[in-house]
Amino acid sequence: MRPVLSEQYLELVNALQIAPRASWIRLADILGSKPVTLSRRWEELRARGQAWVTAMTSGAVRNSAIAFVEVDCAMSQQEKLGRKFVSTPAIASVERLTQGPNFGLTVVADSLEAMTMGPLDSFAESPGINSVQTSACIAMHHGAHRWRLEHLDKGQIEALKTINTEMTETDPSITLDPAASQIVRMLQLDGRCSAADIARELNLSPATARRRLDKVLHSEVIALRTEIAQSQSGWPVNVQWFARLPASEHSTAAARLAELNPRMIASCTGQSNILITFWLRSLHDVLTVEQRIEKAVPAINIDHSAVLINGLKRQGWVLNSDGTTTGEFIADTGQ
Repeated sequence: MRPVLSEQYLELVNALQIAPRASWIRLADILGSKPVTLSRRWEELRARGQAWVTAMTSGAVRNSAIAFVEVDCAMSQQEKLGRKFVSTPAIASVERLTQGPNFGLTVVADSLEAMTMGPLDSFAESPGINSVQTSACIAMHHGAHRWRLEHLDKGQIEALKTINTEMTETDPSITLDPAASQIVRMLQLDGRCSAADIARELNLSPATARRRLDKVLHSEVIALRTEIAQSQSGWPVNVQWFARLPASEHSTAAARLAELNPRMIASCTGQSNILITFWLRSLHDVLTVEQRIEKAVPAINIDHSAVLINGLKRQGWVLNSDGTTTGEFIADTGQ
């Protein structure tokens, strides 16, 4: 495991979590640095696979079907199946688990029917799989694009929020044509790509590229997300809690839990109808966070928790064993 990134790098990543497309000039003013210095640091992080900005296609707008799948398999087949899961575009994320099932997968498809006839069917045909348990996501209350490193002060955070609102505030009236999928794909590969990059890659005039990029950024189709290699973030432990809560209390509970800086909160089908994920600084924090969850939502019943050993793929990005990205992106464009 590599050492945690220095404070200067973590501050930069934290700033880009809040305002992923903020210019180096505006970021330098907020972070007390120089634009050229911040640009250099970011290129270093990207080159080493330690941090990256990507675009998630919005399942809520696309009416996508999202499922959380637990796969138990023979030990002899783990490596082969892991490669298969990673290479499947419809599987957005792949995690190895410490107990129970061997893998935790996040599967995305245009519809439940497409999911059933696609990746879920393929699981059943794969040799070595003992069992597959699937929970359909009913509501995604809090996504990982809202998780924060917590290295900035309140004033810096508010300034960055203002910048982000200016650059990406959504307009529900915007509709995108099929050609927008090319820009979406470029933003998936580099969420900070410029209009000049798009003009050059798609052979467009600068004005046309800027207009089309702005339209995509202000649509409800994507959400920008700044990622970091977990092992170097200062939050190396990934834990999921599977819990049960009366349906009428999910929205209120999610709002309270969001104040604890989780990675994800989702309502889902199954015996455990709410899934909560946190990145923690150490295993010693597991009970502390569980207590905070119970304090924030007294009616919650926690069924069990699972520690994730390591991620093989996150939101389409293939990962190395230390959580850095290989630079390979395997996911559906979503358009």
